[in-house]
Amino acid sequence: MSSRLLGCTSCWLPPRRNPVRPSINVRICAARDSHSTPSELGSVTRSPWRHLVSLAAAVALTTSAGTSLASVQAPSYEAELQQLIKKRGGKGLQLDLPSQQNRLRTKEGQEGARFKELHKQLEQLREQLDQSQQKLTTDEQSLQQVGSEKQALQTTLQSLQDQASRAAQEAVKAADQSTQQRAEAAKALSAANSELDSDRRQIESLQAEGQRAKAELATTRAKADNLRNSLLTTQRTLSASQDTAHELRDKSSNLEKQLAGETAAEREASSNVEKLSKQLQSTQGDLSSLQQELKQTQNKGKDLQQSLDRSQQEREQLEEQLASADQKVTALESKSKDLQQQVKSAASRIDQQQNSLSDLQRQEQQVSELNQQLEAARTEVSQVKEAGDASRIQSEQAAQRVEQLQSALVQARQQAEDSAAEASTANQRVYAETEAKQAAWAAVSELQQRISDAERRVESFAGEAVAQ
Repeated sequence: MSSRLLGCTSCWLPPRRNPVRPSINVRICAARDSHSTPSELGSVTRSPWRHLVSLAAAVALTTSAGTSLASVQAPSYEAELQQLIKKRGGKGLQLDLPSQQNRLRTKEGQEGARFKELHKQLEQLREQLDQSQQKLTTDEQSLQQVGSEKQALQTTLQSLQDQASRAAQEAVKAADQSTQQRAEAAKALSAANSELDSDRRQIESLQAEGQRAKAELATTRAKADNLRNSLLTTQRTLSASQDTAHELRDKSSNLEKQLAGETAAEREASSNVEKLSKQLQSTQGDLSSLQQELKQTQNKGKDLQQSLDRSQQEREQLEEQLASADQKVTALESKSKDLQQQVKSAASRIDQQQNSLSDLQRQEQQVSELNQQLEAARTEVSQVKEAGDASRIQSEQAAQRVEQLQSALVQARQQAEDSAAEASTANQRVYAETEAKQAAWAAVSELQQRISDAERRVESFAGEAVAQ
């Protein structure tokens, strides 16, 4: 574990104060029996001004509309010290140094009291932030209620930020810091403001995702996790800034004690300040790179959402096509049933025509029999003629019978021709109905093939959407 973090890197347990020396405000691991204590523990004195800066940055990170504190700077007594050096020289400065130190201690005591009050407000603010994060992860079924609660929480955070900003401005007016500490404070505030802008954009994107609601709940969870990770990173950076403030405060006190004639210690302190400035610049570069990665991740999420929307539209179109195809299939099935009914009726008519053909065959047989009888009658007539005048009465009767037989033969032939025509017409009708039935079945099979192809396309699009 490192004293520059807000939690242990091994177990992530919350830190606590040093039980051996409570006056030293250095946080150590709560499970130090199983984890090693930090090697950086020492006589570190807390700087109320630096903690005030970290407090303002932490308050600004918890709201989406925080005011910028980059313009707030601590007053410098460098000009006053230079005037004292010119006016009294080294000796006079040594005589006035205890009074200056007493005045600084008095101001530090006043700032310490103010810092305690602001620290209590910060703890309350952190508790409220933890509660809001828990609500964000657990309240999945009431996103509208979460949005209203988030709005109320943002209003509360805005008011707390205003109070903290006013308190910070009042404390900054009474702070006594050197030029190096003022530059470090300005850099820390600039970093905090940049992180605040990033967090504000993330909160706005989360609000937009929350309004788009239940369909994008998984995306909302991922972005909430990113926000929590960014907040943890910000807290780590703030902790590092606090530790840097401790070191700078120690070096400043050492410089104040060795102000008379110890130029070598001043050079060393200035070199240390430059090193710390470089470290802070590198930390800011890391933060900017993390912000760029977050933007890239958001762009990828937008692209994925657009592809999912396109897939959804294509799926809806395919579903519409499938519905129309189902309607066509239903219509064709009804038409097929009608054709089947027509085929059945045609089959019954064919049976009737076959019965009529059998009747016609019987009539033809009767005609053949009549022909045979006619031939027999002709034979009889010839015999009668050859026999002479055997009997005129028989001859006349035979002639009448022949005429009757001829008329019956003509009628039988006419009936046979009519039956043949009706049979030919029925055969043509049955052939046409058979062809229509085959065409209908071919159309049904083709439509079923199209439906199966459309279902496969829908399944493929659904699989691609799930994979994305």
